[in-house]
Formats: sequence, C-alpha cells, structure tokens
Amino acid sequence: MDWNSNQLPPHSEMDLKVSGNDRDGRPSIISILSRGSDDHTAETNFDSNENLPTSPSKSSVDKRKKTFYSSPFQTIIERTEGFIKSGLEKHRGKIRIPVWTLVFLAYNACLIYACIRDFRKAKTLLVLTIVIYVCTIYCKWISRPLWIKVGNLTAPLAKKLHKHRRIRRRVQVVLFLLAVSMFLGIDCYRTPARLQSLAGIFGLLGFGLLISKHPSRVPWYTVIWGIAIQIIFALIILRWDAGRSMFEWFGDIFDSLIDFTNAGSEFVFGKSYKDHFFAFGVMPVVVFFGFIIAALYYWGAMQFLIMKIGWLLYVVMGTSACESFCAAANIFVGMTEAPLMVKPYLEQMTASELHALFVGGFANVAGSVLAAYASFGISAVHLLSASVMSAPCSLALAKLVYPETEKSNTGFDQIRFEPGPEHNVLEAATLGATSTVKLVSYIIATIISCLAALQMFNWLIGYLGSLMGVEGLSFEIILGYVFIPLAWGMGADWADCQNVGELVGTKTVLNEFIAYVKLGEFIKNHTISERSQLVATYALCGFSNIASLGITIGGMSAMAPGQRKTIVAVGVRSLITGSMSCFMVASLAALLVDVTAMNQTMTLHPNITVLNTPISNATAQFVLNLTTSHNFSTSGLS
Repeated sequence: MDWNSNQLPPHSEMDLKVSGNDRDGRPSIISILSRGSDDHTAETNFDSNENLPTSPSKSSVDKRKKTFYSSPFQTIIERTEGFIKSGLEKHRGKIRIPVWTLVFLAYNACLIYACIRDFRKAKTLLVLTIVIYVCTIYCKWISRPLWIKVGNLTAPLAKKLHKHRRIRRRVQVVLFLLAVSMFLGIDCYRTPARLQSLAGIFGLLGFGLLISKHPSRVPWYTVIWGIAIQIIFALIILRWDAGRSMFEWFGDIFDSLIDFTNAGSEFVFGKSYKDHFFAFGVMPVVVFFGFIIAALYYWGAMQFLIMKIGWLLYVVMGTSACESFCAAANIFVGMTEAPLMVKPYLEQMTASELHALFVGGFANVAGSVLAAYASFGISAVHLLSASVMSAPCSLALAKLVYPETEKSNTGFDQIRFEPGPEHNVLEAATLGATSTVKLVSYIIATIISCLAALQMFNWLIGYLGSLMGVEGLSFEIILGYVFIPLAWGMGADWADCQNVGELVGTKTVLNEFIAYVKLGEFIKNHTISERSQLVATYALCGFSNIASLGITIGGMSAMAPGQRKTIVAVGVRSLITGSMSCFMVASLAALLVDVTAMNQTMTLHPNITVLNTPISNATAQFVLNLTTSHNFSTSGLS
C-alpha cells in the first residue's frame, strides 16, 4: 500500500518521537530536552507481540535522569562550583590570612568595648585572652631561640655541674630539706596538729622502700625532686593567692558546666529526672565533659598542656620521655587513654617504665569523671589540685618501688601527637561524647555489681558475726578498722578515722565512685570534720582498685602483646604504688592546708560562696548576673 505525505503508518507518531524529528523533519521538543543522549532510540523498546512500548530498563532510566539534569543551568552551576573550589585550593594561604585577621580584629574590638562598658564583668575574659596571647607568642617565636641561646651561654657551667653532679645533687637535697623544715616550722607554729601528716609521708616512703624491687638502685634524686615538685604545685594551688584564685575559677567553671548539663538531662529524661539523679543527673555530666575534652583536643589545648608538663617532669626529675609524658597525660585523661599516646613505643619500654605508666593511671582519674565527683558535693578545687599533684608524686613513688635498671629506648623528641580523623570541631566533640557511652555503661554496671556484692558480703559477715555474738558487723566496719592507722597518718581527725578508713577501704576494694558517693553523704550530713573531708577527697582521687587492675592488664596486653608477661608481673605492684601515691598526696595536702584559714569566705549570693580573691569574685559576680537575667541554676556553685 502506498502512503502519501499526509498519511502515516501505524505507530509512526511514536517512531517520530523516538527518532527525534517531527513530520516536517525538524527536531521535536523531546529531542531538544534530551539532547546529549547518544542512543535515545534504545530507551524505548517495543513488544513484537502487542506492538506497544514496554517499560524502560533501569539503565535507561538512569541515563534519562543524567540526560535531563545535564541542562545548561546545571552545567553553569557545576562549572562555577569547580572554579570556586579550585580557586580556594590554589589561594588558600592568601585567603586565610585576611579572614583570620578580620576575626582577630573583630574579637579584640569587642573585648575592648566590653572592658570599657563593664570592666569588672569582662575582667575574667581579658585575663584569659592575655594568657592565651602570651603563651602563643612565647611558643611560636620566643621559646626555641631563647632556650638555644640560654643553652649556649650555660654550656660551660652545665659541663662543670655534670662533672660534679653527685656533689651538686647532694647539696640540692640538703638545701631542699632545710627549706622545707624551716617553712613547716614557721607555718605550723600555731597549728602543730598538721604535723601529724608527716607520719603518713615518712611511713609511705618507708613502706615503698620495703617493697622496692631493687632497694639499692633507688634514684633518690628523682624521688626527692618528685616530692619537691609536688610541694611546689601544692603551694601554688593551695597557698598562693593567684594560683588559688585560678583554680577556684576553674572550680566555678566545673560547677557551672554541671548545671548546664541539667538542661540536656531535663530535655531527654523530663523534669522528674532528679528522682533518679545518679543515672539521669550524674551520668550525663560524664557525657558532656567527654564532649568538652574532645573539643579541647581538636583545638590542641590539651596536647599543649600535656607536652609542657611532661617536658617539665622529664627535665627536672630525669625520668624517661614515655613515662613523663604519660604521667602528664593522666592529669586529663584516663588510665586506658594515656597509654594510647605512646602506643608505638610500648613494645620497647622497660619494665620500670611500664610500672610507672601503670602507677600514673592508678594514681589519677579521668577529667570526664572528675566532674561527676564534683556533682556529689566534693570540692572541685581540691579534685583539680589532686589531679595535678599526683603526676610528680606517681613518678617519684614508681621509681622508689621499681627503680630503673635498663636503658630507655625513647627520647622526648620522638613523642608526637597523631592528628585525629575528625574534619571539624563539631565532629570531634560529638565523637568524644559518644565515646563516653561505653564509660557510662561501665560505671553503671560496676556500681550495680559492686553494691550488690557489698550487700552480699555485709549479709554474710553479719550472719557470721551474729553466730559469734557480735551484732551489726559489716564489711565497711571491718575496712574502717583496718585502715584507721593509715587515715590517722594522712592527717584525719581521730574521731573520723574509722569513717575515713571505711572510705579508703571501699575505694580500694570496690570502686572510688562508690566511695565518693559516701563521702558526699558524709559532707551533706556533716558526719566528718572539714579536715577529714580534705584528707578523704585527696585520698580517693585515683583509679587504684582491683577492678581497674583487671581493665589495665587486659587493655595493655592487647596494645602490646609482646610485653604481656612483663605487664602481668608489674600489675599488682603498680596497683599498690598507685594507692600509695593517692595517700601521699592526701598527706601533703593535709600538711600544707590550714582548713580554718582557707574557709574564710565571703558570700556574694545565697547560692554562691567563693574565696575572697579578685578573680573568684569577678567570676561569682558574672554568674550572679547570669542568674539574675537568665534564671540559670547555680545549685552547684557552693
């Protein structure tokens, strides 16, 4: 059959659409929209039986989508985006300088305006800004050339001192002992009861020498310098007005952050979350502080502090790089996180270094749980000072109990911080918060099991005691009587020694978390005196308990399987030494702190009581303004 120009065969309309031409041979609308397709006719298939178009295949759909989005507008957007990205990559350095300059100028302009408007309120921020600027300038441009010049100038003197180092060290020890004796004689003249703590200090040193692995190889220079640095830290934090004010300010920040955590707890668990305060009020504090610490790590603040403190211990005490570095890291992180920073060197560490590494973990607590202890009513200032003082003390006692007999294989210059995989501070902080979920579950599981075991022991001991005619006997009472001599030696009042001994025994056998909960109850009910509260606060500040020993051995064996035998061998000894470090810090704090003088406070608000110092008063006034204008809760600022 012949077809004329105006007649079409069946399905020819579809054929024209598929071919991309209309009846006059011009491109159709569909072909214009789908231009760029190499084989558009293959997108539609015909069924030979029904002569109808079938559904397009998946590949044809993807190809059609790609063709549709390849419009001129999309091409322009993609080219513009690529141009911007390449420009930013190429000129990143040139762009970063003016951007950060503008941010720097804007911040300083706002700070100056705030100081002009209300200097008293802005004083704390001004002090922090000056400290950050001074540290940055010193570390970036002054530190290295300054110490190179100092080293060159003092090189001849250093050679002479090194030649006569034995005489020099003996003279230093004698001068140190004379200075401490004169200071204590003058300082404790009106309060001689504080000298009671000397019994604990010398008793712990004697016990450490008794159980020492190599008594004849004890580096007394390292031990004495460790105690000296501990005393210096204690005087700066607890006796010097500026240092005490700074740590009081940090304590106020701790308390404020605890209150801020309540906003998240109330949103997630409801307004009645305080009915189950430990689970829904205390555990969120651990999560939030994990968030804060991870952000500080991302910004490099934590690494800066750890490196500087570790370098100080390394230079002054003469300890190896790895053990000095980990002792400093344990001030801020836990006993399992600190060894991760020297993981590449664990297989090369000596037995004495591994022992010191363990002791540092047992003698301190993680920064994330430190805030949880403060939420029980424990003084945040004393918790912070205990963490700082424990670093040199743990190294000193570690070298007393397990002296070094081998040569260290690592130097301080070899220690490096590996950057994390996080792309920004929000990702780092979020990962830090989520990483505490395991810690929270461990704390809850440990407390449930330990309290259940304690109740079981109490029932068993009470039952056996009743058979012998002794009523009311319990596991805590036995622990309290066992540790009475230690409690008295650390400086606790005699009337409170049984209660303090009970807390120390609970912390050693069960868990420091449970012990701090009990201490919080003692403080709330005024069961023990303020001096005994001080002793207990420092004595409990450490992970040295039996459960932590198992965690440490398991974690370290996984990180350094070649050192498994050595790790197991030094485990129990390091646990004992870590406990001794906590008790030594408590004894020294009780010796140097006059509780009566320290409690001379001024009240700025019914819920805010701080030391009578400029920085603390400014902080308290700042918090007072916040509570007046924004109704923030300040129940923790007391």
